[in-house]
Amino acid sequence: MYSNKVISFGKLKNAAIYFDSIIPANIYLEFILAAPLKENATLNEQFDMMSELFDSRVITELLPENLVSDECFMECLKSLQGKFFEFFMSEIIWQFTNKARTWGVTNEKREQLHNAVANLTKNLACNYNLHDYLYDMPIDLIDQEQSPSSTLVTENPLLTISNTNIIDSTNVSWDHILEFRKSPNAISALRRLRLFAFENYAGKSLSFVEDDLGQRLSDYQKTAKEWGFKTRKGIISSILTSKIMGGALTGSLISTLTDQSVTALSLVVGGITVELAGVLLEVRSRKFEFEKITRENPITYIDIAQNRFKDEIAKHI
Repeated sequence: MYSNKVISFGKLKNAAIYFDSIIPANIYLEFILAAPLKENATLNEQFDMMSELFDSRVITELLPENLVSDECFMECLKSLQGKFFEFFMSEIIWQFTNKARTWGVTNEKREQLHNAVANLTKNLACNYNLHDYLYDMPIDLIDQEQSPSSTLVTENPLLTISNTNIIDSTNVSWDHILEFRKSPNAISALRRLRLFAFENYAGKSLSFVEDDLGQRLSDYQKTAKEWGFKTRKGIISSILTSKIMGGALTGSLISTLTDQSVTALSLVVGGITVELAGVLLEVRSRKFEFEKITRENPITYIDIAQNRFKDEIAKHI
């Protein structure tokens, strides 16, 4: 099923980057380190502590407008968030710690929690007509041999691409992500990426999708650099063989033309204006051709996102 909507049980920031409407079934993954488990607190109490750290404004931005002010829906969503937190942490405790007995985690308890999450999700979808939403479950954190078989997992190429690390959202602030979601260029580019993923990645593994996207992104960025080099080389060649060379403006003019600044025309006088206009027209023609190619390239969205977030990510490297 193709959809731009998701009920997210996984990494919420990733969901926010790849989907338009998100029902956040979790609000805690990024806060687990900030609020580590305390043995003298129940999982419900732990969830309440983490909930206080979460900016409620994010939920408002991610939810579809018709559900934001629905108090009954918000109560149902909070119940699902709390129960899934309990289920998720029970799985973590069972699989990766030796404290299952301390926390009262048993196979029976895990089965009960799984069924509770499945029922709450089903009721939410039925009661609020969410049948066109995908389900994003962090299955890589659940041991399929030890865990109850999950009815929450839906294999879908759109979910696969959202679970890649091609865009690292871990250290990107919610302010930046929410601002990015409103960018017209990003919105149209994301639509192309989703269509491409749906048509090309059905049945493909996560590792295949990551490698393929990585290679396509590398090719895309290489093409962009080559375009810049060839365009700059063409400008230099035109200038060196024209009257412009005598204007002592060559160095700064090349940079100006590369950016297509029309004000460059005011820097020259006499007979060279026509020649300069010809060079500028050639630059604009090449620029238009390149923009057309990038507009149609589904990888453009990834490049836009990486460039938008790179400064914030670099702070944490």
